[in-house]
Amino acid sequence: MADMSCPRCGENLGESKLHEVEMRICAGCMGLLVEQRRLLPLLDAMAEELLVEVDLDTEVEMIEDRGPVGACPNCGSAMDCDGYMGSKEVFIDRCNSCWRIWIDPMELGAMSLMYARAEKKLEYTEKKLAEAREKIQLSGVASPGYSGYSGRMPPAIERQRFEQAKARLYRDLDITKGQARVIRVLTQVLSHL
Repeated sequence: MADMSCPRCGENLGESKLHEVEMRICAGCMGLLVEQRRLLPLLDAMAEELLVEVDLDTEVEMIEDRGPVGACPNCGSAMDCDGYMGSKEVFIDRCNSCWRIWIDPMELGAMSLMYARAEKKLEYTEKKLAEAREKIQLSGVASPGYSGYSGRMPPAIERQRFEQAKARLYRDLDITKGQARVIRVLTQVLSHL
């Protein structure tokens, strides 16, 4: 690998591994440069221990943003600064040219906690949605006089009730639209594994 300099302090970025994920780390400021595709396995490994302890209401303290990094240490392109998972607690710097992410110290721990909390919410949401679907199916029997009577309510009504129950659940859990999109994407990804 080519030599790279830390975008924060100028020190050389050394090669390292954390939970079998290769990355570059700065010995000066402890910042990390990781490929975007390797971030999810890293967070998954780190969050595994937290899943036992974290609950849905676990607070994540805001990590002070040190400002934009500027140029990507890998390719020199400008990096964008975004809130991790659409939040205002953790901001990460992302290169859209070579798909690297710069993570300042303390951000990785907060990201792991946020990831674990999202996993717990996903688990809880899936359980509650399954319960809601079952309740809707059990309580929504159409009358025998209905021409298409099959012992269930018409699919359009069943879907509408399910979507209403899901919306109530998201509102009760205080899940934002951005987090709901993340949950939908994670559900789709997990269903294909």
